[in-house]
Amino acid sequence: MNNESTPLSQSQSQSTGQDCVYQQSVYEDSSQSMMIVGHAEDPRTGRRRSRLLDVLGDLQTEDMRPLMDRCSWHHYRKDEQIVREFEHDDNIYLIESGTVRVTVFSDDGREVSFTEMGAGENFGELAAIDGGPRSANVIAVEESRILKMPADVLYQLIKLNPSVGIELLNQLSAMVRRLCARIFEFSTLATQGRIHAELRRLCRKNMDLDGVARIEIPPTHAEMASRVSCHREAVSRELRALEKRGVLKKLKRKWIVDDINAIDQPTEKSH
Repeated sequence: MNNESTPLSQSQSQSTGQDCVYQQSVYEDSSQSMMIVGHAEDPRTGRRRSRLLDVLGDLQTEDMRPLMDRCSWHHYRKDEQIVREFEHDDNIYLIESGTVRVTVFSDDGREVSFTEMGAGENFGELAAIDGGPRSANVIAVEESRILKMPADVLYQLIKLNPSVGIELLNQLSAMVRRLCARIFEFSTLATQGRIHAELRRLCRKNMDLDGVARIEIPPTHAEMASRVSCHREAVSRELRALEKRGVLKKLKRKWIVDDINAIDQPTEKSH
């Protein structure tokens, strides 16, 4: 990790080039920036994303500098571990750029991958809220720039701006809904159905305004298998079948699905 630990306010005044994205969002309202204050959508796809970085932009005033100075930017290289399961670390992490994977390992070393998160999303809120140990590992999938915020700073921000707390409640609600859906899938769907459900989830997360899903950094077959609890060979076989039907297209490393409804709706019962 490039442990720059640059305070937020200092980063604004000293950084240049790409590091200036956050400053542009606050003071210039750049339409090209991912951090446009007051907007809760990715301008390319229209997908909703976390507003926590946006809210921080709204709070960039002189009397807030001491609080913001306690936050710091960090760069992580591909495959670098950001958070370790069971660690006691109550920071919340906000992703400005890059992608991370949330995963755990069983006692026999088997990896179970929960999800991937990208620019505009955040992780670590559970430990920041209850002070408990980390519930999963977080690993950089690609080079990532992330804002690290101490839990007590988060609490002060919630007191100063209730919209921060509302955003966290929305995220926790969405997390519970996702977990309920996953429990249902594991309880009722056979392997093919779980693979289809995961692919639909990926498509929805990467859906552009034209209705086409463009998955820029797709999971490996092994990673996808770990998410749906099956063997890699089953994922490879099913993805080949979807390619043969023309549902899934692969251009270099990118996956493209023109019509998410063309993915079979699974009805099988697992045994």
